[in-house]
Amino acid sequence: MKIATIILSTMLLTGCGIPSISFYDDNESLLAVEVRSSVDLLDCSTTQAPQVKTIQTSVNKFLFYSEAKGSSDVEEMITPMKDTVDSFYDRVKEKDSVVFCNIKKKLMVQQSETIADAVMSRF
Repeated sequence: MKIATIILSTMLLTGCGIPSISFYDDNESLLAVEVRSSVDLLDCSTTQAPQVKTIQTSVNKFLFYSEAKGSSDVEEMITPMKDTVDSFYDRVKEKDSVVFCNIKKKLMVQQSETIADAVMSRF
């Protein structure tokens, strides 16, 4: 009877929306820094498409690693940035706008800093 109660309690707690928080991972930290670095290197005064493609590659690599590891909390943080970078890349392929690039860069810097801080603050 005790075993049934423990199993039932565990199943109920798991379904109650308790967030799954992953533990510190050196590789995820390194990938978060890689994303921050690629965003920081974006130069809006030159051709932007290849630079944004580099950012997109870094974000995708980070997302794929986190998915494979099962870090759903990290995936939740990366997905909005992936959407930002993907939409930026789609627009940049058509035309380069320095003002638009600067706005997107500011947003991506903020997103990448937040993600890196959260990933590297885990224990």
